[in-house]
Amino acid sequence: MTLDAESFYVHRAVGDQGLGSDEIFWTAAVGTGTDHGGHTFRSETFGSVDTGDERFFSPANRVIFQGTTTGDYLGANVICWEQDDVNDEWWRALQKALNDAMTKLNFLLGFDDFGMGVLPTWSGIALAAVGFIASVIEAFRNKSDTSCQRVIGMGRYELAMLSQAGRTI
Repeated sequence: MTLDAESFYVHRAVGDQGLGSDEIFWTAAVGTGTDHGGHTFRSETFGSVDTGDERFFSPANRVIFQGTTTGDYLGANVICWEQDDVNDEWWRALQKALNDAMTKLNFLLGFDDFGMGVLPTWSGIALAAVGFIASVIEAFRNKSDTSCQRVIGMGRYELAMLSQAGRTI
């Protein structure tokens, strides 16, 4: 399975610096419930982003996840950031947080396999992971701001449907 970022449309600019344009980038942490099944993603920075713009991810840097899953789930936490002044230390800390989030997603999604259906649904597990991710990301907000955050979750049925359809928007 490959989960690609193709493009995004700007419904509203953040404009936290009092200007009309933003500099934004995207991150993602993906888990599949297996020890080796996951991926982290950071896009390039898109400069001068205004309301109404559609921007396209670079073909060289658009893969959010590529791999297989032997479990029943794929969970991704995707975040859009408005970039302020950041340094190398900040980027390293962000990458560590994404890796930690991916590990946590894998643990929580994999735990359901061992629980043999005792846990309610994968979405409850994903919500716990989002809480973890949100607490980790809070430490980074002084340098860049989160504009929006979404969790994408696919169970066995959704994964099977996508494998037949090939793509979705």
